[in-house]
Formats: sequence, structure tokens, C-alpha cells
Amino acid sequence: MSQIKNYTVFETKQDLYAFIAHELKRYSLMPSEQHICLSGGSTPKGLFAYILAHDYMHTIQWHNLHFWWGDERCVPSDSSQSNYGEAMRLLFSHIDIKAANIHSINIVEGKDKISLKNFSDEMYALLPQKNNYPSFDWVFLGLGDDGHTASLFPNVSNLDAQESAVLVLKPDTDEYRISLSANTLRAAKRISYLVSGSSKSKVVKEILTNQLVSENYPAALISSELGQTEYLLDQQAGSLLQIRGSCQ
Repeated sequence: MSQIKNYTVFETKQDLYAFIAHELKRYSLMPSEQHICLSGGSTPKGLFAYILAHDYMHTIQWHNLHFWWGDERCVPSDSSQSNYGEAMRLLFSHIDIKAANIHSINIVEGKDKISLKNFSDEMYALLPQKNNYPSFDWVFLGLGDDGHTASLFPNVSNLDAQESAVLVLKPDTDEYRISLSANTLRAAKRISYLVSGSSKSKVVKEILTNQLVSENYPAALISSELGQTEYLLDQQAGSLLQIRGSCQ
């Protein structure tokens, strides 16, 4: 793999999954419980399959990890559109982890504001705070072709919202989502953008190399105020970046 500044381009998706799985194991061996926030999308699904196919399924100390989600569609948990539901089906139902360590955004049908409040209250009850916002140990974020991340969209989402989580109407649809606010994401100790696919290569290049253009993208404006922010890319997503040399 090749690494320059704040991004890493992996030779294959399997290399990307192996890196994340190894890091999850490292976090699970820390002396205190670690709170990790997952994203939706295809990359986490590939990661889940990788974990189940390798010894990480057993060597990660799952009892020491708590899992949350950065955003969720306002759909039932058994829907294929539910980030929580897909993670349960593809990973958590196959490993030895306590139900108390999995913190879904429980959607109350027809009462999204109640769902939002319940999610916010749980975060404040269980997480330490930074600048009055819940602070995760590690947050995974995806990246849309339009530069959105979590469910924070260009030109419509308020990235200065004071709430810990927000109710979002996805542009050009009637789909409501609940998302962590930009300020909550910024309070994380570590943020990792997981990006794969050639359709993301243009926005990746703009975010990492063109500060003026990238100011239109929520992903470019959300980074950890405490520590590390990184872009973890497969070859296709990083194809437009200039990289000198590579290693496996």
C-alpha cells in the first residue's frame, strides 16, 4: 500500500479490510471499553464478510467493543435499507457479542423526533464528552459521489447544528434519516473515511488536493478535533491521486 499525508491507498479491498480488522482487534485489546461508530454502504459489508472468513471472528475481543451508527434511514430494522439490520444479519448475529454492546438508532415509526431524542440521550448517558458533545473512540464514515458523509448533504445540511444528532430529509426524495451532527463527528478521537470504487475517485481527489472546491463537500469539512482523520481508499477510489511507489 502507499501512504501520503492523511490518506492510504490499498492494493486491494482485501488489504483494506485486513487493515481495519487488525485495528479493531487492537482496539478490543485496550484496557477500557471502546466505542466505535459504523457507517452503512458496501465497504462495511465487505469488512463484515472478511471478519467472518478469518480468525478475527474469534480473536477480536468483542466484549470490549461497543458499536453505534453514524446515520440510519427511518425504516424498520428488518429492512434491507437499515444499516443496523444489515450489520446484524451480516456480522453481529454470527459473533459472540452482548446485545448491550450494540446501540442501534431505534426508529419509532411515525415518531422520528422521538427516535432522535432517544438516540441522543443514550449517547450522552454512555459516552464521554468533548466540548459538550458525545465523543466516540473511532468513527467510520463513508463518502458519497456528491461529497456527503453520514447523512449530511451539500448545500442543505447545517454543519453548525448544535444538536448531537439531527433529522434529515434526503435531497430530492421523501426519505428521512437520522444522522450524527457534524459537531458530534468532530468530537471523535479518530475518523476514518472508508472509500471504494471508481465513482468516488473525482470527489476524493478534490477533497484531498483542492481546498477551494472541496469546501462545498461536508466530508471535507468534518475532521476530528481531537486527533486523527484519515482516508482509507481502494485502488479505484484513489486512482486520480499521484502516488509515488507502492508496496503490498
